Amino acid sequence: MDLLDLSGQAFRARLRRELPRWREEGLVDERGAAALEARYRLGDEGIGVATAAIYLLGALLVGGGVLSLVAWNWDALAPALKLLILFGALAACHIVGFRLWHVPGRLPRLGHALTFLGTLVLGAGIGLVAQIYHISTFRPHDALGVWAIGALCAGWALRSAPNIAVAVVTGFLWCTGEIDAGGRLVPFLPHLFAALFLPFAWRERSRLVFFLAAVGTVSAACTVAGELSGEGAAVTAVALAFAVLLLAFPVRFTGIARVVGFLLLVPTAYLLSFAELAEGARFVELGGKSLLWLAAALPAGAAGILFLFFFFRRTDPIGPLTRTALAGIPLLLLMMAFPDPALAIGANLCLLALAGAGIVNSVSTLRRGPFWGALLLGGTLIASRFFEFDTELWLKAIVFLVCGVAVILVGVAFERKVKEARSVA
Repeated sequence: MDLLDLSGQAFRARLRRELPRWREEGLVDERGAAALEARYRLGDEGIGVATAAIYLLGALLVGGGVLSLVAWNWDALAPALKLLILFGALAACHIVGFRLWHVPGRLPRLGHALTFLGTLVLGAGIGLVAQIYHISTFRPHDALGVWAIGALCAGWALRSAPNIAVAVVTGFLWCTGEIDAGGRLVPFLPHLFAALFLPFAWRERSRLVFFLAAVGTVSAACTVAGELSGEGAAVTAVALAFAVLLLAFPVRFTGIARVVGFLLLVPTAYLLSFAELAEGARFVELGGKSLLWLAAALPAGAAGILFLFFFFRRTDPIGPLTRTALAGIPLLLLMMAFPDPALAIGANLCLLALAGAGIVNSVSTLRRGPFWGALLLGGTLIASRFFEFDTELWLKAIVFLVCGVAVILVGVAFERKVKEARSVA
């Protein structure tokens, strides 16, 4: 259960607006409309998010007030009483919250907010226990690791996406600290991170947890690659391997996976479009350095290839934008093995192809988002090359004028086409 459930609320609001028109057009009868209203709770006037936010804010304020009162006399309290207060607050939040949440007829959103507050109290309690007993050997990121374990247990036991989200954030911070400390688990941290959190997202269909877990896994893998090799080539290879995996993700979270995949691919390709940065991202720079970073890159790349094979066997198209991105990643990986400036040229070609595919996708679907995103990408690429290359100002002026006029004309034509299509519909 997502406490705020933003995507569900947005869907219900749209369905609430569309259902009367479907009735008028005969797309659904009265019985079907009543079934949809009951299934998606359309009688709820959309106050669920606001109510959850109020409960969450109220719980946080109450918790802050109680902690302030305790801190007022903290030094005067005995250690045993301090522990009693901490564990009492933790138990009260989870027990009361669970009963309000899961007992029929109670206040489920308030109960969920209280269990979330209990997980936050756990984090504060870990730090205070270390302070009470002066545990100097306890590394700061280890405290975050303990907090992550507690939040993970609470999330699985309560089936609570917000509690798991706390575990994802604190778990990633623990991974970062462990990488800096050079622990023995460093090569396997991305796999551990994914194994702990992605199953929950799959089971509960939580987009929030999947997004956080995907971003955390990719970030941990790239950080590990940089730590083990010390070169940008390893980080680039890992980033592109995960981009393939996410762009080709075939089930359940396809939409959010592709968003993360594009967010990973486009910045990586943009950085590689600069000749100086691309020079340090070639495979030849790795030399004889540690190749343990491949432990993160190979599974992601192999899974991405399998998913890609699955996609091309499907009858429904994946769209020109995603298809172009999937074709551009092998190009970039291939160019990483060639002398300069092959990689920079490949990155520029990849980004230009993405911009073109975005325009083609928008013209075919009449959606504005990819169109204006493609123009923004193309404009950023042109502006970057303008400042990077030391050419004559008159030539730069001509290129900018031509490109600017062309963009304006294409934009006007696209908007006219969208309006004509909507007027016909």
